[in-house]
Amino acid sequence: MRGKTDAHIYGRGLCLPRDRKNDIGAAECGASEHPPLLCVTGVKMMKKIMKLIGIIVAVAACAGAAAYIRERKDEKQAEKAKLPRPHGGIYQRYLKRPIDCFLATLALIVLSPVFLITAIAIKLSSPGPVFYFSERAGLHKKPFHFYKFRSMHVTDNDKHMCVADADRVFKVGKIIRRLKIDELPQLINVVKGDMSIVGPRPLMAESVDKFYAGRYASVLDVKPGLTSAASLFDYTVGDTYQDDVAYRQEVVPVKMEMELLYLEKQSFAYDASLIWRTVVTILSVMEGKKNFKEQPEYEAAVNALKEHAAAQPDETEDA
Repeated sequence: MRGKTDAHIYGRGLCLPRDRKNDIGAAECGASEHPPLLCVTGVKMMKKIMKLIGIIVAVAACAGAAAYIRERKDEKQAEKAKLPRPHGGIYQRYLKRPIDCFLATLALIVLSPVFLITAIAIKLSSPGPVFYFSERAGLHKKPFHFYKFRSMHVTDNDKHMCVADADRVFKVGKIIRRLKIDELPQLINVVKGDMSIVGPRPLMAESVDKFYAGRYASVLDVKPGLTSAASLFDYTVGDTYQDDVAYRQEVVPVKMEMELLYLEKQSFAYDASLIWRTVVTILSVMEGKKNFKEQPEYEAAVNALKEHAAAQPDETEDA
């Protein structure tokens, strides 16, 4: 009875043996019918975490299912309007949209603390709105409102627009631009169906006819995305350019070719690889890395530019 009484008094929440004749040790503690308080607390915490993860996954799955239904309706409307079907096979037509919505919803929930911290930092650093809005061209040139965290001081004339001037980028803005945190609000565009996780970067509505013309017009037959090979090339190479003329001559043509190449290469495996490369690149930048290898698509893009340039004189002669 004495051992049972001791276990009743000392065993709950304390690592003590049931029988005082035995030495206090880990083996007896582990065998106690009343586990230590720390173990009980840990198990309860794990259950709560698993329950929260289950809720998050369920919400994201529901969003993905809703996105699938909406995508089918949009496809029927596109058929009535005689618009081109999405490039690719089953993945592009049926799976990509639900996966996009699932991942974007999951990311919005998980990254919500980052959104809150960034919004507070922007408000404390610069007067004006937290978000920057602009009109971009989406699938089949359909305009949509594009979201970003504001990283520049606003003008006096328009409190909703930012001056595209590096001198107006405030300190917090430089950080969120460098780490691509300013792009995170586009997850909302993905959930809404304006964008995909992976795809060509959307251009401003007034610039789309200038860049996506001729053989590049087919780029508009896929949804724009958060990341792409072209955006990674711009992130690792384009951001190092200080001269705007050199940037337009050396970087922009390669980016355009990379966006065009995406139409041929897009698949579940390729999209997954681009997401992984994006995460690794951003983490590398956070660690201070400055020099990066050329993107795998770079050589193919340059060769395509050379072939097109070589074919232009022949096209002129034929004309």
